[in-house]
Amino acid sequence: AFGFPSPLSRKPFPAGYYRDRTLRAMARAGHILALPSGDMLDLDHLPGSATLEMLQACRDRILLLEAQLRSTAPSTPAKSRAPQRAPSSGAKAVGESKSSGVQALTAAQILKEKKSIVKDIKKKITPLKFHPGWDSVVREVKFAADRLPAEAAGQILGASQDTWSSPTISATLAENDALGALGLEPGELKGTVWAKGGLIGGRFGAVKSRRLGTASLVVRSLKLSYTVKSQRLTGTLLCINGGEVSGNKRRHRGDIDDLSDVGYDLEEM
Repeated sequence: AFGFPSPLSRKPFPAGYYRDRTLRAMARAGHILALPSGDMLDLDHLPGSATLEMLQACRDRILLLEAQLRSTAPSTPAKSRAPQRAPSSGAKAVGESKSSGVQALTAAQILKEKKSIVKDIKKKITPLKFHPGWDSVVREVKFAADRLPAEAAGQILGASQDTWSSPTISATLAENDALGALGLEPGELKGTVWAKGGLIGGRFGAVKSRRLGTASLVVRSLKLSYTVKSQRLTGTLLCINGGEVSGNKRRHRGDIDDLSDVGYDLEEM
């Protein structure tokens, strides 16, 4: 009478309507999975063997839960970090050496490497003979240092590693620069001075060479070559005796040099 359809005129629900609603309700409970074939998989009472359909249903449920977790996870804003201070040059060098696996050398270690080289140079100078006056000549002292760290080699060469562009680095240093490269003090190197021997005209005959004493050596130049791969340093030091000769002068009877020491002129005798 009021325009409402009669209950008898409503269409019946399709077959399986209530069963599907029941399955969906059970599936919403969490422990029941609805299978595509219309069956149910009770996770609390698993069957003795699983079918491919059951495995696919479990996979779909897992993926669905993961998606829900990602969508509901709270987003935490990133904490603002305090600005970092720029490291000092010393800290930067230590950091770089740690990252490269090589520990930076200290000033004391570099000085130790220099002293080792100087010790070898002094050993090579010991057998050399220097002569006084017009007979003085420049002597050549060759030396080598194996497994010398690149950092120490850079200080001796006077060239930092940043400027190296070849497998072998060479340098030629003069006088004061050579002393500074090896950590030498002026006059630190000493050499033995000998009076030359030989034949003397007239009735005096031959005289033997004679040790007069020691004198400070003057460094003229220093040539260096460093092989980066093998860490080998080779060098050539040019030096000459300078200054006064120190040491006792032993006089020998019949030594012709003794006559010149006391002021005699051999040509007049």
